Order: sequence, then C-alpha cells, then structure tokens
Amino acid sequence: MLEALGLSLEIASNEKPRRKAPPSRAPLECAVSAANGSFGRSRNSPPLRDALLQGDAPPQIQPHLHVLLDEAPMSLLGKVVDQLHDEAGIERCAAWAYMRSLARQLKSYRSVWA
Repeated sequence: MLEALGLSLEIASNEKPRRKAPPSRAPLECAVSAANGSFGRSRNSPPLRDALLQGDAPPQIQPHLHVLLDEAPMSLLGKVVDQLHDEAGIERCAAWAYMRSLARQLKSYRSVWA
C-alpha cells in the first residue's frame, strides 16, 4: 500500500546490520496483478502493455483492462504511464488519453474517465 502512495517504510534494529530491501516490482507488473484480479486465467504484461500503448484492446483482455481501469489505484496507473513513457517513449498525455479511450470503450464506472 505504501508503494502505491510512493512511500516506503524501513524498520531498523540496533542489533543487526541493515539489509537492502528487495527491489520492488515494476508498475506494469503490479498493474497486471491488479488486472488479473480473481480471473481464473491470468494475463501477462505484453498484451496489456500493447493495449495501453495503442488504445485498443483485443476481446480476450478486455475484462482484465476493465478491472485495471476501474479498480487500480490512480497512483499505480500514474506509475504505469511513467513506465510506458520511459520504456516506449510515448508521451504521458497520450498514454492517459489511451487509458481514457479504453475506459470509455469498456464502459468504466470510474468518474475520472468521463
């Protein structure tokens, strides 16, 4: 939960030397986990990544995208946008526009997409 807010928590003891925390997962991986929700068959990141980069979703991943856009924290979606910008060179405003377009296509209930 802290990671989604961009925060971290470190508890140190005077008795033991500090160990580095394990690296956190990439935002897109977290988004894929959120999108998979309780579906029996999970999706991996390439189809979701492609849909977010193009604003078009094949029917087989539409339920996953719907869950992602309706239920994932906005802070996570913001991190996904940053990751897409860094890795694929897509402008952030274009990535948000694609998400908004997908949300409208999928009839998202979240008011931010209206």
